[in-house]
Amino acid sequence: MKYIYIDESGDVTLPLSENTQDLYAICATIIEDDSLPLVAERFSQIAKKFVGAGELKSSKIGSSSDRRKEIVADILSLDITCYCLVIPKCNIWMDSGLQYKKSFYKYCHKLLYWRIADSSTEGYEVIIDRFSDSEFMKGFNAYIEKQITLFEKSRFASTAEEPLIQISDVMAGSIRRCLLRKDA
Repeated sequence: MKYIYIDESGDVTLPLSENTQDLYAICATIIEDDSLPLVAERFSQIAKKFVGAGELKSSKIGSSSDRRKEIVADILSLDITCYCLVIPKCNIWMDSGLQYKKSFYKYCHKLLYWRIADSSTEGYEVIIDRFSDSEFMKGFNAYIEKQITLFEKSRFASTAEEPLIQISDVMAGSIRRCLLRKDA
């Protein structure tokens, strides 16, 4: 069994103009079952090193690109695999079904999950950062389980409940900032 921790960076709202450059990034951090305890322990140490007792989140790192590079380097030293899907929102037709937040969210996540499912024959438990209302999350969970049969279990959790979601938060935010040229 493998564990996948999912988080994203960016807004699911489409830009008002095709000339507006904005990105939506989703990151999946994949951890093997036998590596999970060590990765959790080492990530806890990384988080303490950079934020003390708080959560390590991309938004808290802000525009400090040297600090961000150091954090990402430490994260990449862990026994993990990261997949990231980045969507340039200016390329989406404004009148498409993706103009609706829930459709956008479902579609983009499905694209990422298909990529992960195509790369393995093992089962996964997917842990997705909690957001929105509980009714949408329940429907989204059923949608994903129907679309991707490789996932043995999927659920929503907060970063306080599942601190390893923070890895995906930092990676998605860092990739997005770099591609938007906010960090060197």
